[in-house]
Amino acid sequence: MPKNFYSLGYNLADTSDLRMTSIKFNSHDYPSDDFDSETFNLTSWWTPSMQTEIQARFSIRRSEISTDCSLRKEDELFLTLYSYCPGTKLQHIGKPLLIDSDEVEIQLTIPADELAEDFSLYAVITTRFNENKERKVGAPQKSNSRLLTKNWKIYLSGSQTQANVVFLDFSKDKSRAKALWQIVINENLDFDSWLTAQHSNILRIEVNKIHEDFIKQPHFQVPLMTDLVMLALDNAIKDDDKRNFLQNDLMAEGSWANFVKSQFKQLYPVGQIGLKQKWYEEQDRIRTRVQHLMSGNLDIQ
Repeated sequence: MPKNFYSLGYNLADTSDLRMTSIKFNSHDYPSDDFDSETFNLTSWWTPSMQTEIQARFSIRRSEISTDCSLRKEDELFLTLYSYCPGTKLQHIGKPLLIDSDEVEIQLTIPADELAEDFSLYAVITTRFNENKERKVGAPQKSNSRLLTKNWKIYLSGSQTQANVVFLDFSKDKSRAKALWQIVINENLDFDSWLTAQHSNILRIEVNKIHEDFIKQPHFQVPLMTDLVMLALDNAIKDDDKRNFLQNDLMAEGSWANFVKSQFKQLYPVGQIGLKQKWYEEQDRIRTRVQHLMSGNLDIQ
């Protein structure tokens, strides 16, 4: 079966001509026998506050790519890594690397707080050439044309993940144009899933982009965390199963349920009677108490 594929008027390379042979995330080696079928999972150690550095090694069949894509001898091949994260709507692109051997190492660095939940990693091979010279049939006519693209999925819902914090432009939404933030808590999980869920699968904090510079300041964090705790407790207390969990001595597997329980214990004594009714009747007093607690706990991001 021929390996030639056609797109945009020129031949594309066979995806088997690019093969990942190793990858590291923040110096953590990720072993695998077949990276092409791998779905990476960094849940045991990754947190949003980390800068994420990716180092990968690839095996590249240069001669096959040149033949399949009808390239000239002097045409250059480059490899580039880039990522896209749907949770933050951010794309990161690494520096193109000249492919001058059949084994290459390349890296991509993603700043802290610019990833959430999961992202896709892409490896792209492009070609550069002198467009003034005559091109072969089947060869790309424009320099920097893409010849091959492969991608991998990386999951980031770590047990230590505090939240998915994203900065958005609120100005186009009249209902929240002047808002500081919007906190979204996923309420569509059954009880068993709620007990094992991590923060990043439950919580999303959308911050008005015009206030991005203030998010780490106490006068911003205290009310933000107060709102978060109040919403989290409200979600749990109004559900019978979750409320029973808050009032017993058991711990959950997931970080989210344990976080909610830790906040609950600071507000209510063990064996509190009439909890649901008191919660709704004493909202002002409870919010004041939560805000006081948050003032002494500014290390929570």
